[in-house]
Amino acid sequence: MKLLHSILLKIALSMGVIMYLAYAIPTSQYTNRYLIGISIFTALFLPIFTFVSTYLEQQTFRLTTSMFASKFAKFLWQSLYNLFARRLLIKGHVIDDTNLRMVGGLVGAVCLTSFASQGLQYLAIMMSNHAKGNRFANIFLL
Repeated sequence: MKLLHSILLKIALSMGVIMYLAYAIPTSQYTNRYLIGISIFTALFLPIFTFVSTYLEQQTFRLTTSMFASKFAKFLWQSLYNLFARRLLIKGHVIDDTNLRMVGGLVGAVCLTSFASQGLQYLAIMMSNHAKGNRFANIFLL
């Protein structure tokens, strides 16, 4: 019950709505079931995704003592989600895969999105290390 009143869940629900609107408005696909489904999945899965992402990074660092390996594990986890989401949006004709050619196709778009996400997460962690917000909340927001 505590999770239902969590700020993380409220932000996740907001992110699901933002994702839906970001794709629905320019494409006018307000009733596309793929878009609705991935937006709902994102809204519900985002809090878990954030914790798993951080857990994987920390465990990989503990096992390997390599910052590169830990960041790479986190990158792979995020890339799997981005691949899943983009593939569904392509299958639902929300994204035209020919438009992805200029960034290297689906794989290029996934890598670009994941790298951008990693950079923003680095900034979020750096902010929390300087007593500006909570680590999980900062990562979640960025």
